[in-house]
Amino acid sequence: MRYLILLAISIFLVAGCKQNTTGPNIPTEPILKSPASDTVGTDTTVLLKWDHSLHAIWYHVQVSSKADFSEDIVNLDGIDETQYPVFELERGVKYFWRVSCRSYDGGSGWSAVRNFTVVNARIGIEVTPYIEFDGECIGRNIDSYITVSNPAMSEANLVGSLSLYGNGFSLVGEPDFIIPPDSSAQFLIRFSPADTSMVSGFVIITHNATLKSNPLRTTFSGWGYRCN
Repeated sequence: MRYLILLAISIFLVAGCKQNTTGPNIPTEPILKSPASDTVGTDTTVLLKWDHSLHAIWYHVQVSSKADFSEDIVNLDGIDETQYPVFELERGVKYFWRVSCRSYDGGSGWSAVRNFTVVNARIGIEVTPYIEFDGECIGRNIDSYITVSNPAMSEANLVGSLSLYGNGFSLVGEPDFIIPPDSSAQFLIRFSPADTSMVSGFVIITHNATLKSNPLRTTFSGWGYRCN
């Protein structure tokens, strides 16, 4: 009986010593909240969020473009909040992130790894595809317009420029444009016939739209006639 009592006391003391070496208030790995894994977005600033871990006092955040975290974008310890903003991320890059935490008694392991990708902003473009100038007296001008639109579903400004090619045609005004979403701009094309033959020209539109081929082309034609 005495032997059993001594054995129980020894087990209790050993267990107690083991608990004290690990510390009673060591936090567990944080649980990540947002962004969810495999998130795809266009914002170059991303707010990382995670749940509070019991006993945690400081958090350590790592962000990398490598799945093994061999290249740090962010490697910051001592964060006392459960969120951290990451700025000036590059478009077209997949990022990986994880979080650990620690208290006065020790630290946790790393959380599960999540990833997100920053893609180019969705920008559309709509352009007048064709203009036909009615006949006009030789030596006189006839005007028409090309309309360039940035659809409402776009997520950023449409930026670009027009370049005109063709004898007898000219662009009146500035060729460059910055068009907000759900807006449009008009560009004046002037035709000045030099003779009675049919002539044609075109405008090349370079732009930053991601939903159309680059560049776009608008074609036009016109003719002149002799006036009495």
